[in-house]
Amino acid sequence: MTKTLVGRQVAVALDKAEAAIDAAVGEIASFAALLPEARQRAQLSAVSGQKVFEGASETLSLLSQARGRLVETHRRLEALSRAMNLSVQATGPVDKPDEDGPRDGGGIHAERLSA
Repeated sequence: MTKTLVGRQVAVALDKAEAAIDAAVGEIASFAALLPEARQRAQLSAVSGQKVFEGASETLSLLSQARGRLVETHRRLEALSRAMNLSVQATGPVDKPDEDGPRDGGGIHAERLSA
């Protein structure tokens, strides 16, 4: 199997993983947002379900952190691909703002730019 084909398989899997974590973040956020409304509709005290609300909120926070690690992984894979002289082709959206500052490849530097 060629490096290009393997790289493409990794890129497709990464795109699926990014979509999955975004879906999970959305679902947990919707669930967490529902909890206070559900408590009020059930006419329960504000004390009722506090631990549940905290658990949902913590889960959302942890998923957000996991999403950040996946973004770091994405950037490192891009840098590795450049270092290996593989062509980088997007499999998902191509608008990738540099919102977290300059991308340095996470310590991976492209040394050979030509074959």
